[in-house]
Amino acid sequence: MNNVDLIKQNFELRKENSELKKENIYLKEKVKSTGNKLAFANNKIKKLEKQFEDYQNEEEKRIKIIVEKAVNKITEKLNKEHEIEINNLNAKINRLEKRLNTNSINSSIPTSKDRIGKHKIQNNREKTNNKIGSQDGHEIHKLEYFREEEITNTVEHTLDECPVCGGKLKEINVVRSDVIDVEIKVTKTRNNIHNYKCEHCKKNISANNDLPRGVTYGNNIKTIGLSMMNESNTPLNKITTFISGITNNEVNLTEGYLVKLQKQASSNLDNFKCDLKEKIISLEKVFWDDTTVKIGIGKPVEGYDDKDKEYLEKIKNDDEKKEKNIRNGIIRFYGDDRFALLIGHRTKKAEDIDKDGILDNLSSDCVVMHDHVLLNYNDKYNFKNAECNEHIRRYLRGNMDRFPSHTWSGQMRDFLIEIKKEKEELIKKGINSFTKERLNEIYSKYDEIITLGYQENKTVNIIYILDKNDELNLIERLDKFKENHLMFACDFSVDFTNNTSEKGLRQVKRKIAVSFMFKNANRMKDYANIISYLETCFRNNISRFNAIKRLVSNNPYTIKEIVEMNEKNE
Repeated sequence: MNNVDLIKQNFELRKENSELKKENIYLKEKVKSTGNKLAFANNKIKKLEKQFEDYQNEEEKRIKIIVEKAVNKITEKLNKEHEIEINNLNAKINRLEKRLNTNSINSSIPTSKDRIGKHKIQNNREKTNNKIGSQDGHEIHKLEYFREEEITNTVEHTLDECPVCGGKLKEINVVRSDVIDVEIKVTKTRNNIHNYKCEHCKKNISANNDLPRGVTYGNNIKTIGLSMMNESNTPLNKITTFISGITNNEVNLTEGYLVKLQKQASSNLDNFKCDLKEKIISLEKVFWDDTTVKIGIGKPVEGYDDKDKEYLEKIKNDDEKKEKNIRNGIIRFYGDDRFALLIGHRTKKAEDIDKDGILDNLSSDCVVMHDHVLLNYNDKYNFKNAECNEHIRRYLRGNMDRFPSHTWSGQMRDFLIEIKKEKEELIKKGINSFTKERLNEIYSKYDEIITLGYQENKTVNIIYILDKNDELNLIERLDKFKENHLMFACDFSVDFTNNTSEKGLRQVKRKIAVSFMFKNANRMKDYANIISYLETCFRNNISRFNAIKRLVSNNPYTIKEIVEMNEKNE
């Protein structure tokens, strides 16, 4: 190779080298630029990663908050629904408990049916701050020392010497100690009844036809026995043991004799019962009510009567009723503060009421007080109907227990008592009626409370349909029979309550509480007859014991005699 070739080759190499340097510089710049871009990209990626991480964290927080809000909202809604449901269930439980706890205070159930330990004596008197017991100025009742002419026996209690040391005693004074007591003394009287024959008419004559022949018990023993059976409601076996005990086993009655004595006493009152019916029919005010009693359907001592046979034939295929061996009977009261007629029936049918012959014979001026007996509003009767407001106050109290948020029943309850007290204050002042303006106010207020009752009843949830209907029935009753409930305000001679008949039936309820049932329907009727006589006598200031004493002597008090005695006392 010559020099020219070398120079040419060298030139080309230099040229190539120069181009390579340029390319190298370009590549370095390119690498540098790419490195810068890559660094920028990395920084951008890091920023994006950071932003994404921040966004992810914020999104998680936002989702968490949304979820928490949704959960809280749902939880709050469920809690409210549960709370409403719980409140409704509690209200339902309370209403059911109130139904189970129905007693003499919030319904027409008699006090004798209240559970033991749950009975509370009905008392409408207002509480005061006075101490318990007798108040200042109250008359003190105590036994007085006997008058000299009353003393039947005198005992001197003396000492001859000191019981402590045996010393001589000097009398200081004498202290009186009067003791009143009863002595039980058995008498055995022999009556020698002389019989004769008239020489003129040839008839046999006895000195006494009233005394029974043989041995019998005297009127005092009969009086004690009847008094214990009908006034004290003492069981027969207790009467026999008591009389045997107080007479030191000298008088030993049998239960069969007492039953016979009861039947005889009842039959001796047939005339009294007829006269008593006529007297009650003539009254201007009649109170009436009835109570359910138990009577046996087993074979009575004196045998079956037609009604017993009819009933036994009816239940002969009913094993459940035959096993019970008892059924319900009814004792009904008619009367007022002075006269008391009690009648026993096997059923509570309208036909039995008609058999009594009282309601359908009352005049159109007579006011009959009762506890919402719809039968009394029958067109066949002419009398005026007055509703017992004490019974309605019990129903209102029951409604207050079932619906504590309803105010109408409490307002009506207080309103009736307010009118009653206002009436009593006017009577004390000698005023015998409300003014027309005041009566209009009373009727207006009554209507206002009834309207409120309808409004509050509409708010009751339909799921409490039974309670809702019970309240509605009570409102409609007060609305429909407004005149009858307010009759005591329109006519001051009309009572506020039917308490007179309640008192008349109280003795019957005590009897059932002690004995549970009557042996049969006839014994129920005998008891009703005797109680009619005793209650009427007692309400006219004749002691029951003296009334029985006259009864066993076959000379019971008559209605005419009782009326005349009252007229003399007045």
